[in-house]
Amino acid sequence: MTRDLALLFLAAALAAASNVMLRRGMRGLGEASAWRTLRHALGSPVVWAGGVGYVAAMGVWLVVLSSSELGLVYPIFTGGATLLVMLVSALALGEKLERRRLLGALLILAGIFVAHLE
Repeated sequence: MTRDLALLFLAAALAAASNVMLRRGMRGLGEASAWRTLRHALGSPVVWAGGVGYVAAMGVWLVVLSSSELGLVYPIFTGGATLLVMLVSALALGEKLERRRLLGALLILAGIFVAHLE
């Protein structure tokens, strides 16, 4: 499980980093039609990097799923990615990290911990 746990955190980190890249690549577009959004995304190297990161995250995630119970690892993956996105978006994108969000992050951590008590 130690190997799977390391891979699980790697998958969550890749997914979180990919989300931040996608956001950075789409930043500033504002409200746009689906066609304009697609054209912008396809022309953005940062969006492409985010897409590649997602593919890498999926590959690592599939390795984890091959030897772990979904009900055990999925909450860690999604909760971990959520927490990382919150942190990295505040640091790299300058997004606000309000008390309410911090409280939510603590509740996510507590939920993951409680769900995995034996």
